[in-house]
Amino acid sequence: MGTQMPPQPNLPIHMPIASRLTRRRGALFALILLLPGIQGCGLGWLYMRVADSQRIRANKLLGADNDRQRFARSQKLYKNALENYEESLLYDETGNPEVFHKFGFTFLLQDPPNLDAAKGMFQKGIKIYGDSWTQYRLKQDKSETKEDISGDAYEITKRIRRIAAQTKEDQYLDAILGLEDPRPKDDFALTLSGIGLVYFLDGIKNRVSVLEAEDKTFALAIKYLEAAEKFAAHKRAKAADSFLDKLRDYFDLFEIIEPTPHAILLARVYLYQARELEIRGHPKLASLRLQNAQDALERVRIYYAEEPRFLTEIARLQFLRYQVSKSREDLDLALKSLEGIKTDSASYWDARTTNLIRGNVLLELKKVKEAISVILDLRDRDPMDPEGILLQARQHALENEFEKVEDDLLVLFTDETRGDDVRLLMAAGRIYFDMGLHDKAKDYFLKASYVDPKDIQVNYYLGQAYKSLGDEKNMSICFQRVANIDVSSDYAKEILPILNN
Repeated sequence: MGTQMPPQPNLPIHMPIASRLTRRRGALFALILLLPGIQGCGLGWLYMRVADSQRIRANKLLGADNDRQRFARSQKLYKNALENYEESLLYDETGNPEVFHKFGFTFLLQDPPNLDAAKGMFQKGIKIYGDSWTQYRLKQDKSETKEDISGDAYEITKRIRRIAAQTKEDQYLDAILGLEDPRPKDDFALTLSGIGLVYFLDGIKNRVSVLEAEDKTFALAIKYLEAAEKFAAHKRAKAADSFLDKLRDYFDLFEIIEPTPHAILLARVYLYQARELEIRGHPKLASLRLQNAQDALERVRIYYAEEPRFLTEIARLQFLRYQVSKSREDLDLALKSLEGIKTDSASYWDARTTNLIRGNVLLELKKVKEAISVILDLRDRDPMDPEGILLQARQHALENEFEKVEDDLLVLFTDETRGDDVRLLMAAGRIYFDMGLHDKAKDYFLKASYVDPKDIQVNYYLGQAYKSLGDEKNMSICFQRVANIDVSSDYAKEILPILNN
């Protein structure tokens, strides 16, 4: 399937652009007239609204046409928004705290995302809200180290290591998660969610192994997003209390401050882990993460049952279940979930994500004609989108159009930097492997092994290619690497009998 773009903090779009712009202009004019009476508002508030407008325009520009220059133009608008958020803080640092999460999320919309700057802004936001790192910090329970040590030595050692490894950040999050029914506080939730997203993107960027128990990147992402969900005031539960809130709600201005719901981001972390575990040959562990993702989504179904991003993650969950179980029922469920999603009014990244899942599901179901329209839409929006190119190559492979597959992959690797992307190389090799063209597949698997010789999936499929070509010497070398990398994986269990013969 290739790699997937990191999840983006997108904005929901609820009505036609012309209607929405007309209402927003009227709303902004009304709000400006009310400016003197708005609590704590002034130039800082106004700069923030200008930045909001630029961020919204940048997001909509991406989905407005298929001009390749729109990416550069949108980045310019994001840069302008960052400058205006900075001005907003200069004029109103403490009276306008919601700017911090907006500032941070805009850093994440840069290409590439500025993770350090975003995290710093979210952390400032947490402190501004009065919830400093020390306020909810858990006091270390020293009595735990004074327990009777006559028990199992291994369990005692494990407990001591856990206490020693617990950082202040862990303690802070554990304290928040331990609170009973905290008062909903959306801005605080958004800053927590922002830091969770930073950790998630950082884990993807650095290809953190989901098998390494000592690595805390994804674990921290999950904790932050769970904490954010704890403080979230969901849209169905949120009432417009003040006149200002009612006015903003009427003119659809809540759109400009509503990133992806926290529970959906939490599900994305679990789904990413599940996919990586499946790739690394651990389907049972992958199934556990899929269950975690389902639990996260089910907890908020009452609020987001019709939300396109919610339905997309449900479909992704069902498609990943199919990849683990190979059950046709899971594929049919994924397709059913996708049927209710309309992408004509979605943001560029949301529409792209939905169509990628839809295209993959349709191709797995061998519904090539239905998949073609989805693939053409992806290619029209961005001819160089690697996932769109891979989908088209898979389509041509199912149609036995060998030359077209070659042309597609030639376009895919026109960008030389993609030659170092293991997942793209593996996806290309798998297309040829499934076509029975093992020599072609071997070439791509070999390139992937040069990039990451310790990738278990790379060595497994390279070994399988050599096996199909009758090269037992190189097959044994690759399979031995598989066993050395992770003898507990399903890959190793499959090839060990071959090595032992």
